[in-house]
Amino acid sequence: MLFTKLHIPPAGNNVVHRSELFDKLNSGLSRKLILVSAPAGYGKTTLISDWISQNKIPAAWLSLDNGDNDPAVFLSYIISGIQSIHKEVGQSALRLLNSPNSPSVESIASLLINEVLNINQNILLVIDDFHLITSSEVSKLVTYLLEHIPGNIHIVILTRSDPALAVSKLRSQHQLVELRSSDLSFSANDISILFN
Repeated sequence: MLFTKLHIPPAGNNVVHRSELFDKLNSGLSRKLILVSAPAGYGKTTLISDWISQNKIPAAWLSLDNGDNDPAVFLSYIISGIQSIHKEVGQSALRLLNSPNSPSVESIASLLINEVLNINQNILLVIDDFHLITSSEVSKLVTYLLEHIPGNIHIVILTRSDPALAVSKLRSQHQLVELRSSDLSFSANDISILFN
């Protein structure tokens, strides 16, 4: 396991704090999914990192790479990310995942969800670079998590292209906050702050 993938990237010193976008993101703290979808260079990672830092939101961060298309690897990183906030959560799920005759990944995810019920605070689960996921099994796993996570867990997906998830269903259930490239583009006020 590469633990640097679980570190929240620093926003930097000269970042423009996007208060209007922060307000929209804050509304996601009562929804299941915050989807930030835009091409490279739009500041997706910087925005979410700065929002977390400015608002002191407990967050588990996972920066994906191509190796995370294995559902067991993906889930082990998710568990380790949550354990960076709550050490005791997911220990039995992780043990099962690493056992020789482990049950299905979905069964282990169910066990993790049951353990997450014991967390009595709002936490974010941020999954960065989701466009690198090509595995339908990992997409199914994320869909399963979105369908069953308790109300105190909020998934944030940062991606360059829309994921193969039931986004329209979440939208119709008012369980989705979306930021697109048009939202991430600097307003006149943002540009003024940047140059000052």
